[in-house]
Amino acid sequence: MPLLIFKSPWSSSGRGVFVGDWCDERARTRLQGFLSSQGGFVTDRFYADKVLDFAMEFFIGEDHTVEFLGYSVFHAAESGAYGYNYVESQQELLQRIGADEALLQRLIDYHKEHLSQMAYHGPVGIDMLKTADGCIHPCIEINLRMNMGILALLLHERYGSGATVALTPEREHGFWALVDEGKLMIQFHP
Repeated sequence: MPLLIFKSPWSSSGRGVFVGDWCDERARTRLQGFLSSQGGFVTDRFYADKVLDFAMEFFIGEDHTVEFLGYSVFHAAESGAYGYNYVESQQELLQRIGADEALLQRLIDYHKEHLSQMAYHGPVGIDMLKTADGCIHPCIEINLRMNMGILALLLHERYGSGATVALTPEREHGFWALVDEGKLMIQFHP
């Protein structure tokens, strides 16, 4: 039986996501919990050959105009749990993605066209992945909310690629940052 990835409808940062198969009793128990608490679950094939997680970040205006904010590249555990984002320039992120830029532009145009038809305005992140053979899965998940990819874009805009280094000296200005077990931790002080 091939492995699948299961996700509860209301989850974030990989919570409510797990890898399993239909025959696994623990998986069936968790899925029953998703059905009881959230009324359903989502399933997709498990991409064992995944080499990269990335996203396209957008903003939908009240007038349905869609702005492409940029790419984000992040690390997610095999289980789907969010790990961290790279805080780098768009050019550096494109190098990490390593895909044909014309293909990526077609995906941006496609997503912009469909996002403009939504009855929603605000930030949107569309998670994608790249497999070992270079194929792009163009939509793993759509996040209709502020997300860590957009935060990484804002951090790079303000502090550059060395964001974690640049944030730390700001301690006397009301906040400080450190990396703890691969996670960027920011603490604000009034």
